[in-house]
Parts: sequence; structure tokens; C-alpha cells
Amino acid sequence: MEEAKGLRKGESKETAKQKDEKVVVKKSINLSEDEILRKLDPNYTNLSPSEITQLILKKASIEEYAVFSEAQKRANPLYFESQTLIKNGEYDKGIELAKEALPLTKFEAESIYWSLGDAYWRKAKETGMNERNVNDDAWRNLNEAILYWIQALPLPAALRDISKAYRFQAKVHYIKKNIKTAIQIYDAIYNLEKKYNTSLLTKNDKKLLEKWNKEL
Repeated sequence: MEEAKGLRKGESKETAKQKDEKVVVKKSINLSEDEILRKLDPNYTNLSPSEITQLILKKASIEEYAVFSEAQKRANPLYFESQTLIKNGEYDKGIELAKEALPLTKFEAESIYWSLGDAYWRKAKETGMNERNVNDDAWRNLNEAILYWIQALPLPAALRDISKAYRFQAKVHYIKKNIKTAIQIYDAIYNLEKKYNTSLLTKNDKKLLEKWNKEL
């Protein structure tokens, strides 16, 4: 999917070239996506969507890749229409179409998960979400956004957006005097930094953490 091309982390020129070459030759193969994935890795059900995409890129034969490519083509119209709806503020319709697209493809599904997270985040913001006044609907939508973005890891956009959502939640808890919970949420951002070898905590985040730890 075009969105995933810009969001996926660390795809080399060589990998992209191999991907293009795989699209050129398409032979018939009488296996489903799940059957091929089971062949490539018997434990594939434990992999994240992004790890499945990398597994396909690295290990699938040309014929096997063609199966995933065809499945993705069936999902693309739903995915792209959902993107348009979400950008136009029709979040529920966009979410519905994105969820219809998810079962259709295993390849680059992380981009669909990211879109779903984005839609729920936008829904949360539309309710007038702010740190001192968050209604139950906004909080539920915010948690949904985080759950979908986690499925999109390690896309850089997902890392950025999870951090954004966690940062907001931490400040809400601090205002409610749940300082320990607020610090634990910031710890979750730090754990993402370590796991994915990236930088997510800002200077302001670190100043807040220092202040909050003193208040405990």
C-alpha cells in the first residue's frame, strides 16, 4: 500500500527492488495466504503485522508473493476509500471500510492498523478532548487508537502517535493527582524507545518526569 511505503521503517533500496521484481512474474499457486505463511514460519500467528510483511518480503518465492499481491489488490479499494473518508471527517464510515479491508490481506496490513488508530484519534479530538476535560467517549476512542497503533509498530508514524497519546494520558492522570500512573505511562514511552532504538521522549517530557518524581 502506498501509505505503508512512506511509513515503513528501514526498507532498503535493495529490498524495494526485490519487491518490484517479484511483482513482474506471477504464476498460479493453489495456496492461501495462511498456508503460505505457515510454510514460511510455523509460528507466524505470533508475529506482528509488520513482522509478517517482512517475512513475506524476505522468504516468499515469486509465486508465493503473487498470492499476497493479489490479496492486497482486493483490499486496496476499501483501504484507499477509508483513507478518504477519514480525512473528510467521516470517521465511522472510514473505520468500517478499513475493518473490512483487514481480513483481505496479510501484506502491509500494518498500514491499515495505523489508519484505524488515526481515525479513532481524530474521533477523540473531535469531542473537544483536552487534558482537563476528557469525556468517556473520547477516552475510549483514545484507547482504541493506541491499540491499533500498537498493531502497526514499528512504523515510525505509529511510534510517534502512540507517544503522543501516552503523553496526553499521562498529563490527564497527573492533573487528577494520579502521579504514579502518569510516571508509569511515561515509562511505557521509554520502553518503546529502548525496544525500537529510537528517540521519543522530548526535553519537556524529561523535565516533567523529573518534577513529578520529586512530587511523589
